[in-house]
Amino acid sequence: MNRVTVLLTLIVVVSNAMEPAGYYWGMATRQGVRRTQEDTHFACVRTTNGVKEGIFAVFDGHGGDQASLLARDNLIAIFDAHADYAPGDRIHTTFKELDQLICQATESGTTAVVAHVLRDKVTIGWVGDSRALHIRNNQVIAATQDHKPNVPGERKRIEDEGGRVIKYGAWRIDGLAVSRALGDAIIKSYTRGAIIAEPDIDEWLLEPGDQIVLCCDGVFDVLTNDEVAQLLTHDRSLYDGSTRELHTDDCYKIGFPSECLSASYVRDCAYQRMSGDNITVLLMTYLPNGHSNTDC
Repeated sequence: MNRVTVLLTLIVVVSNAMEPAGYYWGMATRQGVRRTQEDTHFACVRTTNGVKEGIFAVFDGHGGDQASLLARDNLIAIFDAHADYAPGDRIHTTFKELDQLICQATESGTTAVVAHVLRDKVTIGWVGDSRALHIRNNQVIAATQDHKPNVPGERKRIEDEGGRVIKYGAWRIDGLAVSRALGDAIIKSYTRGAIIAEPDIDEWLLEPGDQIVLCCDGVFDVLTNDEVAQLLTHDRSLYDGSTRELHTDDCYKIGFPSECLSASYVRDCAYQRMSGDNITVLLMTYLPNGHSNTDC
């Protein structure tokens, strides 16, 4: 093997090891009409062993913000402690340990939706009614299914555990409007397994230009999945911009302006439609030949 061949081989090896990938993200959040803000989010893009990966999450707290803050602040440490697991198992274990940590620290709870992006595959884990959408060419091609007490599979599981599903404004289990959550230690103690922290896991393959959207239920209380996808194009037929809230997020300091702007359209349209909840939107656009990093 001559010197030129060795050099070319080295270039190929290095290029393959440092695969470029761009996970461009932005977020927008708004307290809305609620007295307190209980939503939190997490976003991180980094290179691990020469491979780009992204970790994104939205947490929608209830009964206070302690659970959602604990989930946000401990997500990456627990996730990284299980780096040798397959992505789905890694998220599953992370949720289990986050639930234990939160239950030991507070009575509050939180929904959670987490996306782990590695090359062109995204693994989604979620509990509760925070939702993930996979959007391609402005169309929703996949979405997570909310964990609500009245969903047939969830209701059967709850009733098999001796729980009762009743309608009091919304369908509830002992006052809680979701059937899966992190935390809620006291409710879990007397519902005997009816409310669980076990996430559902899904995997989606990405194509260039695909978008992943993570939102709390303050968005989906007033917008459909398809409307969210349409709003990302800044469609003025859905939203006239009259309730815009500009320059209030840290997103423009750490995220990407185009994704921040698109996320804010969804947020502000939900507010205009009189969402009664906190509103949080996190958007990630996949561009495989791009370069993007965000400190974890």
